[in-house]
Amino acid sequence: MYRSPICIIPLLLAVTACTNTSPDVNPPSDNEDMCVSFGTYVERNGYSQTRATDATANDIVNNISTAERLQQVGFGVFAYYTDNQAYDDVKATAKPNFFWNQQVTYDATNGWTYSPEKYWPNEHGSQAISTDKDLISFFAYAPFFKAADTTADGATTTGASTAITAFSANSVTGDPYVNYKVSDDATQSQDLLWGVASSESKYLDANGDWVKPTEGLPNLNFSKQRTTDKVRFRFKHALYRLGLTVKTTIGNSSANAIINPQNGTIVLIKEVKLKGAFPREARLNLYNTEANTPNWQGRSYDDTDASTIDITTALMNSEIADLDYATSGQGDAWTAKCAGGGVNSQGKQLLPSVAVEDGKSETAYITMIPCTDASAVTVELTYTLQTIDPSLVLTGGYARQEHTLTQTIDFSGYEAGKTYVLNLVFNLQEMSFTVDTEEWKEPIFFDPEAHDWVKDDDLNLDF
Repeated sequence: MYRSPICIIPLLLAVTACTNTSPDVNPPSDNEDMCVSFGTYVERNGYSQTRATDATANDIVNNISTAERLQQVGFGVFAYYTDNQAYDDVKATAKPNFFWNQQVTYDATNGWTYSPEKYWPNEHGSQAISTDKDLISFFAYAPFFKAADTTADGATTTGASTAITAFSANSVTGDPYVNYKVSDDATQSQDLLWGVASSESKYLDANGDWVKPTEGLPNLNFSKQRTTDKVRFRFKHALYRLGLTVKTTIGNSSANAIINPQNGTIVLIKEVKLKGAFPREARLNLYNTEANTPNWQGRSYDDTDASTIDITTALMNSEIADLDYATSGQGDAWTAKCAGGGVNSQGKQLLPSVAVEDGKSETAYITMIPCTDASAVTVELTYTLQTIDPSLVLTGGYARQEHTLTQTIDFSGYEAGKTYVLNLVFNLQEMSFTVDTEEWKEPIFFDPEAHDWVKDDDLNLDF
């Protein structure tokens, strides 16, 4: 029963009257039916973030760890109007009839906005024609990706071959979802977040009763709110991210020093492979049934039950990527490689840097789909040892050796929302490693009394 509505306009700390109307829905006509405010207010040590959305839809966003970054990329919303029935009771036949992949963007003047505006169904107050509650359930993901085509199985594609490749079509019944595919290229690794209710998500409904959604689960069965309340999302990382460093004690690699291009030894990395039962693709159901835990379904692999991440020289930090002295012409490329010093005992990042906001850059990570079955993963590292020595007259003053080392690691405990860095340490005969773990920082709603950001902060976004 789609009755007289109030409109939902995304605003920043403001409540205003609606101006747009729909041909089949009348705008509010009394004070009781003011617009519902949707917005994000983020404060960090007294500073309010006001970054406008400026990233192009479907751009690769490697890391969304600040509210400012989320403001740049925006997010998408699915919403289901289920009349007076709870979402769980009808979701098998429910379709996203209120919002379908609705893009929500940010600007400093208006806060979070979207178009066209939508209206709350209204069965409360002076305009109500029944006492039943109309219910809407909200689901969200970030960053926003636009639709391309619809495939035969009902998933709407984004046109991307990796990262966010598709989401549930507007004709599909049941929970909304996002399809994701892992890329070997860390610079093309896409962050993915989904929205849940937070401890601050309670609201006053039109009767003046407090309604408190279950923290960590979706925002289900929302009825008409008082005009000062909002639908609040806390966004969580649905993936974990993997970084790699390499270090060695081979040859003249004990110090961070320039290697003589015409007389010295340099260690470079030719390839690193990760082989194991970790998913290449999966479907993120935006309705998670375990609090604050992403609901990944339909995992698939490169082979029957295993996948391979292959990091070649083109996909790694150029400073340590292999270059053959014999084929490089011994020119500027070789000189530059020697100036970087190759792999040394201090350790260097294996993966390249990626651009972030404001012209800055940071080390890239490979974003991975959590899976409890991904136990033994084989790490295969191939490195080269090249010595330039004029006394090696029989080989033209040059010697090159290539070695491959393998080791296994258990990936089964790797959780969404965390950063793992594999520190690979090798010599001529063997490779070992340590694993550093930390929380993957999330954008957060800050109370004015909040202190500095710390690694285990949660994200709390009101939109």
